[in-house]
Formats: sequence, C-alpha cells, structure tokens
Amino acid sequence: MRPNSSALIGQTIDGYVILKEIGGGATSVVYQAMEPQADNRLLALKVLDQAERDLSGGASAPNPFRRELRIARQFRDPGILRIFRAGELHDGRFYQAMEFVAGMSLAEELRHRETIPWREACEIAEALSWSVAPLHEAGVVHRDVTPRNVMVRMGKDQRIHTKLIDFGTAKLPGEWDDDLACPMGTPQYMAPEQADGRGATVTSDVYAMGALLYEMLSGRSALGLSRPTAESCTAYLTGTAAIPAHPLTGEDSGVPKPLADFVERTLARDPGKRPKDAFAFGHELGDAFDASVAVEGKKSFGWVRRLFGDRST
Repeated sequence: MRPNSSALIGQTIDGYVILKEIGGGATSVVYQAMEPQADNRLLALKVLDQAERDLSGGASAPNPFRRELRIARQFRDPGILRIFRAGELHDGRFYQAMEFVAGMSLAEELRHRETIPWREACEIAEALSWSVAPLHEAGVVHRDVTPRNVMVRMGKDQRIHTKLIDFGTAKLPGEWDDDLACPMGTPQYMAPEQADGRGATVTSDVYAMGALLYEMLSGRSALGLSRPTAESCTAYLTGTAAIPAHPLTGEDSGVPKPLADFVERTLARDPGKRPKDAFAFGHELGDAFDASVAVEGKKSFGWVRRLFGDRST
C-alpha cells in the first residue's frame, strides 16, 4: 500500500463508497468501491497520482480518463471493460469509475505459472482476439495489448473469457498518429513499425497479440531480452535481429509446428505478412490449432471457435 493511499478508504466519492485498495501501477492506485444507489454494485475506482497530474500540466491539465470514457462508451461488448464515469477528487486528483472484473490479469497468470499449455494458451488468445476485434472493426488501435491489460477468467459456461482494459493510449480513426513522433505503448510488446516511427495500425495490435501468445507458450519475451528496458527493446525492434529471438519449434518445445508457424507469422517485421486484424487472427489461429491437433494425431475436445459465424460476415 502506498503512503496516504489508505486515506480514501471509507470515504464516499460522487456516490461511490471506497472499500479497499486492490492494485495499481506506476501512476495510479485502484480501489474496490460500492455504489449504494445501484443495488450496492461493486466497481473499481482508479485514482491518478497527483504527481502524474502535475507532470501533465498541473491544475489546467485535462482529465485523461475522460478520453478513455468516450472510447469505452462506443462499445457494448463483454470483452471490453465498461467505464461508468470520469471525475475529480476534492484534492484535484482525477479518478475513473469502471467495471469490477473478477479473475487475474494475464500478467499474474504468467507470473504464477511461467508457461501455459498450448491448447489453453490458444483458447486464451482466441478469446482475446474477440475482445480486440470490435475495436478493429471501428478503426480503433489499442496500442497497449499487454499481459497486464488482459483479464482472464473461467466463465460459468466453463470457457475461458478475456476482458481488454486500459484505453489510455488507444488511437481513434482520423486521429494524428503520435507514434510518428513518440511511440506509444509498452516497448516489450510494441511492433517494429511503432518503434521506428512508422506509426501504429491494427496490425500493430496483432503483433502484440502474437507476442502474448509466444510468451504464454515459451515463458519468455519474443525479443529474448532477460531484462527488457525501453532502450533495449527499441534497439532490438529497430535492428535486424530475428523476431522471435528463439524459435518455438524443437524437440523439447511441446509446441506443434503449425501453431509455431502461426505465432512467428504474427510477429513478422513486415506488417503485411501478419493477419490483417483481430478477426483474421482469431480465424487463422483456429486453423493453426486444428492443424496442430491433426499433427498430434489426437481428436480435439473442448475447442469451440466461438462466434466465428457472427464475426466472419
């Protein structure tokens, strides 16, 4: 718990009762809250650090959460985080009220498990593709598809579901691409074209999804860096070294060749060689999975290519 982060616990902010601190990052703290006026609905309240506001322009700085709110409100999809309100605390800090998501982030899953069996990893990646797909359909590029921004849970239907969170760096259709001046996102999952100033497109998100699948299967970064920093990732991405740094195929990898080939194609330095968007990623992953099952000579159980009929038209 951060210094003074407990000061909000027990307070009521715009009708939200702060219950406890549940997480946070370098620039914010996340609390669990309750909304008595909505049948005691549980939600999450993300509060931006004062220092972050000061860096962004002090008292005159706009609330960055309002932009996330506008983006999230475009979508009513179970795979995309719902955001209810963006506001300001009495001390000037910005906050965002959003859906409370049960389960673990993919980052937490990987921290606990290191690697994920290929069949389960495929199901997570397939679910993620349908979380990202509505954004791509609307021309929105997320630009930060990372393990910490993907929530994973097992649904009542006994299927894996994902929820995409954090739209702080998302690029809307027609917006100037600030990647051309300063790459946006997390360097370890950034596509080569973002790192070298060519800008971000939906295929940049596809690259990130491939990087996540590679990490689930191998337990390491696609760039092969033991201690990735912004500088080392950028240097690797703007160079000519192979991506992934270590191939997935091999006698001891446990990853069937059709799946390994698919993952490596999603990580191609040339965006034109990747699946064209999240829809294509999901469909082509399904094909790679089926081919992998055939290679193993086993019948596939439990693989449901959800929503293919709805998404393919």
